[in-house]
Amino acid sequence: MAPSIQAALGGFVGSVTHLGHEIVSAFLALFGAFLAFGQAIASVFLHAGQAVLQLGTDLVQSVAGFVFANFFIIAVLGGGYYFYTTRQGGGSRGKSTRRK
Repeated sequence: MAPSIQAALGGFVGSVTHLGHEIVSAFLALFGAFLAFGQAIASVFLHAGQAVLQLGTDLVQSVAGFVFANFFIIAVLGGGYYFYTTRQGGGSRGKSTRRK
């Protein structure tokens, strides 16, 4: 049998459609890979956040945690007061009360 133009054209169209299908499949696989990467990154951050939260709750539940929490609150309040007074110009530092 001699090859016909119709058979050659049919083979060409079949090859082009197969190529298009493979390109679409590659893009979908790439999109799926990006989604999986994003899911893995989100999972890492969620697990890290849960670990930090678990650490905080474990520390606060013990007596040493209670003492540490009180020390931390006092340090935060003291630091806030220090920054508030230095920003407002309060306190006696840098001010002279003598008249010349």
